[in-house]
Amino acid sequence: MSLLTLDHVSLSLDDKPILHDLSIDFWKGHVHAVVGPNGAGKSTLAATIMGLAGYREFDGDILFDGKSIKDQAIDERARQGITLGWQEPARFIEHVVPGQQPQPQAPQQQEPVLEIPGEREPAAKEQGPSSKPTRAPAMPPSAHFRKA
Repeated sequence: MSLLTLDHVSLSLDDKPILHDLSIDFWKGHVHAVVGPNGAGKSTLAATIMGLAGYREFDGDILFDGKSIKDQAIDERARQGITLGWQEPARFIEHVVPGQQPQPQAPQQQEPVLEIPGEREPAAKEQGPSSKPTRAPAMPPSAHFRKA
């Protein structure tokens, strides 16, 4: 059963087509990945599904649990469980209490957010606040495309 369906969605920004006649089903109980090179429209797709400003004027329809969400505001979509997840979430190093000045803290070493068996340990020079967390290997896309 489809949880999220895009039905012939097309979107242009600044007269440049970004999404063109996209039809796709995301199934309940399945893991899906949208992958592609930079500029392929992945972020545009996510912003369109979420209904962000500048991404609401599109052709086609988006269905969530069988009901159109095309005319729903962001907060209505969020109440149904639709949200955006960022590739690298914000990191908060200090705790700020309203009315108090933040106290400087010594830099803390960042731990990888995900450990992958068999991955090499980061070299000593790569560790520290600016190092990137270990990333999981890419998953093959499991989205089920429908023919137009």
